[in-house]
Amino acid sequence: MWLRRLIGLVLVIVLLSCSKNINDKLNYNKVVYICKGHYSKSYHHDPECEGLRTCTTEIFEVTLESAEKKGRILCGYEQ
Repeated sequence: MWLRRLIGLVLVIVLLSCSKNINDKLNYNKVVYICKGHYSKSYHHDPECEGLRTCTTEIFEVTLESAEKKGRILCGYEQ
């Protein structure tokens, strides 16, 4: 009986970790918004985010993967 529960628990853990990896890969293709300003260091999920209001240059749509490769982090207003 305890062996069945252990096997079931292991299967659940494996399935959850696999689904997280798939979701992470899908999220990398998600569109985010960045300001091209010299001091800009964040990306934003919402194009109307409070953090983008101070942007004095253009706002660009990029993939999450691209934003993270450029060293951008999630905006503090959206955390």
